[in-house]
Amino acid sequence: MASFGVPQKKVFSLLALSAIVLALATGYQNCSGNFEVSKSALLGSSGTVACKANPGDPATEKNETAAILKSMGPINCLSGQSYSCIVRNYSPDIATYESKAKICVNEDQTCTIAKVLDFDTRSARTPESETEFQLGGEYNRSDAQCAHVVRVNEVSIAIGDGETVEDALRNAVQACQDIQPEASGDKQ
Repeated sequence: MASFGVPQKKVFSLLALSAIVLALATGYQNCSGNFEVSKSALLGSSGTVACKANPGDPATEKNETAAILKSMGPINCLSGQSYSCIVRNYSPDIATYESKAKICVNEDQTCTIAKVLDFDTRSARTPESETEFQLGGEYNRSDAQCAHVVRVNEVSIAIGDGETVEDALRNAVQACQDIQPEASGDKQ
């Protein structure tokens, strides 16, 4: 083989590097930046360059989530054991404390154990912040969130927020029920 004064080992190294760069460039061009190159393609055997879905694309994520939910079958939305709830109370009139409380909602008697976090907000009081200490203000309010324990891509399939844990649980149950037809393929 004619090497034109370049050592043969270096020629092979340059050819291998060129093949790798060509595989990456082709994948990038053909897939608009969303591509995967198999390990065997990098090693020079009969590997492939494959396009993949953009992981940040909401439409792609929704389709993947719907497919996962469909494969799971019906999801229990009415059992309180299917939810994890947290209640946060902010007030200058309470001590900082953590506890648990049994919460039930609607005539279905959907019940769950909620984690309750009480925060004493007195230390945040200044003459300028007095309006924030009125009922409903940033330092004198409650909020709650309940989330279904089934997760897809580390995100709960149904989350409910509310001023009370009862509202949050009711909203989470509704969110879970809303995805049921989508999971079974009946909802478009």
